[in-house]
Amino acid sequence: KYSRVDRLSRAEQRLRMIAFDVSEHYKRNWQRDGYYKAQLVAPDKKSAIRLHRFFREIGDVSTRVVISPPEEKEGEDYLEDANDGSVSRFWKEEVENGSSAEKYEEDTIADFNSGEPPEILIVVDKLLTGFDVPRNTVLYLARRLTSHSLLQAIARVNRLYPGKDFGYIIDYMGILGELDKALTDYRALEGYEEDDLRALLMPVQEKYQELPQRHGDLLGIFAPLGSPYDNEEAELLLRDEPLRESFYDALRVFSKTLKVALSTEAFYEETPAHVIARYQGDLTRFQKLRGSVQTRYADVVDIRQFDPQIAKLLDQHVSSDSVTVLTPEPINIFDTEAMDIALNRMGTDGARADAIASQMERTLTERMDEDPALYRKFSEMLRAAIQEFRDRMISGVQYLTRVTAIREEFVAGRPKDDLPERVAANDVAAAYYRLLQEYKESLLLPSDEPETIADFVLAVDAAIRQEIVVDWHKKQDVLNTMRANVDDVFFDFSTRGVLALDWAVLDKLAAEIFRVAGSRLG
Repeated sequence: KYSRVDRLSRAEQRLRMIAFDVSEHYKRNWQRDGYYKAQLVAPDKKSAIRLHRFFREIGDVSTRVVISPPEEKEGEDYLEDANDGSVSRFWKEEVENGSSAEKYEEDTIADFNSGEPPEILIVVDKLLTGFDVPRNTVLYLARRLTSHSLLQAIARVNRLYPGKDFGYIIDYMGILGELDKALTDYRALEGYEEDDLRALLMPVQEKYQELPQRHGDLLGIFAPLGSPYDNEEAELLLRDEPLRESFYDALRVFSKTLKVALSTEAFYEETPAHVIARYQGDLTRFQKLRGSVQTRYADVVDIRQFDPQIAKLLDQHVSSDSVTVLTPEPINIFDTEAMDIALNRMGTDGARADAIASQMERTLTERMDEDPALYRKFSEMLRAAIQEFRDRMISGVQYLTRVTAIREEFVAGRPKDDLPERVAANDVAAAYYRLLQEYKESLLLPSDEPETIADFVLAVDAAIRQEIVVDWHKKQDVLNTMRANVDDVFFDFSTRGVLALDWAVLDKLAAEIFRVAGSRLG
């Protein structure tokens, strides 16, 4: 009877080897802050406990066991196993130790569904079906499963999760070769859609055979340059936002495909070492380029790009210093010291200037409602400098000097414009005053009487402030009263001959005034 497959699958030495192999595979490919988890299906409860003990002896991966009580048969339990006491001892020492079986299982599932240990859950039958934890990414099979159980287990591990497009099955029993039989078993197919089943399982070789194409797609983005390895020229090419997005997508797909390949023994057997080295070198190079480009053009980092799989790949298979480029911090233009540190890591004056200009443009866009006239002026100055550099009318040094001066004026909060003293002391009124300068011609404002315009904007400011209550910008009755007050100011100053009573223009002005008020006084 000891020659049977199920008996062999339970042999202690084999279980020890499986524990070592799983530990090495998970540690090498998936272990990173508990982001991705795995399940190991053991032949029976006694084997599950043995595997748990072996993992503890190895000490690299955290595991926990979820099984049924000792008196219940599960998996391939045998009578002599039930009588040897190991399951009962485990149950008493670890499951019911100061708690209850229900609490142990509940806490284990909660921990498994978080970034906390365990990293691998060892099971027999329990939690194979009806167990929905999307971060569960790898299913290690050390036990034969029925067709229906196998399909359900695969479906569970295929749940989508940020950075995870599919799950992985590591088969120690040779049962995946029988999947074709499972897919023709009517009873096994009950409850499944045909399209879902067609894409249920893909041999890993099919995935990594896409690698040359994915690598070519990535290099093809830089075809206009002749060589993709001139960083400054590559960064300048990627100033085009749609092309930059294509680069990010191509790099993400290439990285994930390489991740699959490097976790597979057959890939090393089939691929020359120099080709693997080139893939790894290009991954490092382009990940660094992505980090530089995201900083240079102030791109918002897409969560899809923060992929722990790729971070682990860089940790394990490539160079450790490249991981830092995965989540580049945006340059804080208000923190001169931090900005200088970030800029010193950039290669050229043009790159430094682009980084300042791009982050300023993003900041100005985000804060435009605070002082639209002033921020439009800064935006125009930046765009002019950017265009002159792109047209090669100015050098990188001149470009950096220009944008640095613009940034210093912006950060200082003291723009080079002449405001009456009583307006300059009121940031909100100052924003209104600058807005009025853009309406001089259409509203026939007296440009030579700044104090009269100061009276006007301070009256508008007072008309709004006197109605402010908590959440005023969400209360239509308050907004209506404010607008009526502002209209009274418009009418009053029109009777004084200060501005023309053109309501089409005044409605547009009022809309901008209320955006400023909402941003500054909300």
